[in-house]
Amino acid sequence: MRVPSLLIPFVLVLTTTTISCGGASQEGGSVEQPPIGASVTVQFRRDALGTAMTLPVSPTTDSQNGAQVSMHGTLERVNAEWVVIVFQGKEHWIPRSSVLLLRVNQAAEES
Repeated sequence: MRVPSLLIPFVLVLTTTTISCGGASQEGGSVEQPPIGASVTVQFRRDALGTAMTLPVSPTTDSQNGAQVSMHGTLERVNAEWVVIVFQGKEHWIPRSSVLLLRVNQAAEES
């Protein structure tokens, strides 16, 4: 079956959306997450911090133009709205909508 050229962008979006869902629904399916108690680095979305730029920036950089764009700590809990990490005895509640990525630090990186 031949797909008309006008429909190709819609087919690509539909295919990408289906693949990115991974088959698990957030309501009833299990969603994997890093283990609670793991040492993690939270990278914030740059636009959420007001530092969005037109120049490319590595998603794992810790600072941008002198501003901190990540936070390190121990993963306390994760739910649909929040990522909670503990750093220096204080809980930090981070809205999931502000998170670019969550990196689990390996033991070699911690020392």
